[in-house]
Amino acid sequence: VNYGNGFAYGLGERYQFEALESTSSELLDSLRTLHTPGLPIKELTDFALDSDLAKFARAPSTPDACKASLEFAYRVVYATTPALAAPADADRPQQLP
Repeated sequence: VNYGNGFAYGLGERYQFEALESTSSELLDSLRTLHTPGLPIKELTDFALDSDLAKFARAPSTPDACKASLEFAYRVVYATTPALAAPADADRPQQLP
């Protein structure tokens, strides 16, 4: 299962580092040096290794493995998405005309 450039791009954008031109090892090393709340590094490491096997060694994969990889990617996105802050004046009642 190849995580591809989209997943690496998303991590790079989220944590502000160059991810697209990074190898999996470089990507993981960069992430380990950053503040990454919610990012499951152990699982991401396993995911990257599996992806490298699929991409470079052409290791076969099963539909269940592909589904699990996709679900993991979604979990990472949801777990690392910062909460939106409410506008500063959201608690203030609106004035009537």
